[in-house]
Amino acid sequence: MGVLDSIGNTPLVRLEALSPTPQVHILAKLEGNNPGGSVKDRIALAMVRDAERSGRLRKGDTILEATSGNTGIGLAMVGAALGYRVILTMPECVSLERRKVVFYSRSRRELWEKGATSGHVLELVDIRTDCDRDALLVRAIPHGPTCHLGTRSCFGNDTDAPGAFLGELDGIVAGRRAAPVASSYTARLLADTPLRRAQKVGEEGLETALAGACQGDASLLAESADLVFHLLVLLHGRNLDLGKLTAELERRHRDAAGASAEQS
Repeated sequence: MGVLDSIGNTPLVRLEALSPTPQVHILAKLEGNNPGGSVKDRIALAMVRDAERSGRLRKGDTILEATSGNTGIGLAMVGAALGYRVILTMPECVSLERRKVVFYSRSRRELWEKGATSGHVLELVDIRTDCDRDALLVRAIPHGPTCHLGTRSCFGNDTDAPGAFLGELDGIVAGRRAAPVASSYTARLLADTPLRRAQKVGEEGLETALAGACQGDASLLAESADLVFHLLVLLHGRNLDLGKLTAELERRHRDAAGASAEQS
């Protein structure tokens, strides 16, 4: 029996202790016995099979779903069983408490939210697969230590490469897009007009230039930090991010290296 054959036909049990009289029978369906752990497995399988029968879904197609819960788990399972690529996205309107990283614990044999007891949760930014599609890269904003030893990571506190915090800061700015406007300066700026965000970058750029021309190193570093932060906000206001900026820098470097090689 395959995994899809185990969807449905879940046990129906009688809750005798809840019946007010012997003539009233209260029954419960144990949908948690579905392989994905919820009734949404039924929905996912039904949608995919219906799309196949109608011809809207064919071999080689990709299933795209905006979800923040069990429907995504069900679709991922059904898609893997039937050979479809599945892309799951999280709507920007989803509440922040739904954007926490959850793992499957083999020891507990259940889904487990990182930091559920300690409060050191991981705020999800995105999830990507590696080139072989057999491993997941989770990018998240840590709220406290990520290791049970109390260190920033399981490799200690001093393992970050220079500039690594920029990636963390980029994730923080991305997370503020869905935050209430009154919750932070970043959220307010992202909710403001593109002109206002561009104006802030212009102001910080001028202050950085002045610091570089006639002020001390501390002032230059402080103004540069302001400039980088507001540049990230400007990028995210246009649905861009540090990854796209880095890709552009890498492209220019490759082009310059290629031109130099041709000239030599």
